[in-house]
Amino acid sequence: MLKRVEIDLKEHLVELTVLSLVLLSISLLPYGGYRRLVAPHKPFQWSLGIVELALLLLAIMLAHEALHATAMAAFGGKPKVGLCRLGPIPVMYVRDEGAGFTRNQYLVVALAPLLLSLALFLLAPFSGVYEAAVLIGYMCNLGGASGDIIFAASVYRMPRNAVVHDNGPVLVIEGEGVRELAHFELRKYLRIVLEWIALIVMVEICILTLAFAGLIAFGQCLTLELGPLKLFSFKYVGGVVRYEISPLDFLLAAVLLAPLPAYLEYRLREL
Repeated sequence: MLKRVEIDLKEHLVELTVLSLVLLSISLLPYGGYRRLVAPHKPFQWSLGIVELALLLLAIMLAHEALHATAMAAFGGKPKVGLCRLGPIPVMYVRDEGAGFTRNQYLVVALAPLLLSLALFLLAPFSGVYEAAVLIGYMCNLGGASGDIIFAASVYRMPRNAVVHDNGPVLVIEGEGVRELAHFELRKYLRIVLEWIALIVMVEICILTLAFAGLIAFGQCLTLELGPLKLFSFKYVGGVVRYEISPLDFLLAAVLLAPLPAYLEYRLREL
């Protein structure tokens, strides 16, 4: 039996806001390690005024929606640009006036703007005086993808034969086996992600606490090594504690995040 489900972002403002804040909050965490890896001696430069910042945000928003439109057109869609309000915030969106997309096609459409964040992330350390602008663009594009991620997470749990119609802030899913996604189900994803972030933060706090305790106990410099590899070091110089971390931080982050897909599936079954 064919079913029809509508998901309206205006009814999920709590999830949208929380996810945006989470994405913005964690967006800088991997950048520090990446910058130390590829450009450890370059000074960070800020060269943005208010006007330049406003123009940057406008350019990022246009590029974000252009990637949606490009992906839609690639799958035979007919993208159209529109404006609406989500709560008090005006937003631009791209809707499709075509016949719709398969589940997997729509996942590409929804997540296509994340390629922009990836490109800005990789280019930022090499941008010279424009590094701050590129970095802010990366962060804002990632934070602005919260609605896309919510839609993608919702569609991912639908059958492969589902047909997805993107009407901007409203997503319509049709097909056999399509089921309702209530508020609490969408909040499951945020709850699970927040749990995982909390676990990582707790581990980091424990490491930092032990490191500071070791610094106090053993003197002005404390270095933690794993075989021949130095993970990090704390130095107490001139009344200031300086923290240095090696590129191996990426490997540690990958190890911490590796079980995430299995953990997500487990928690979704449990909740």
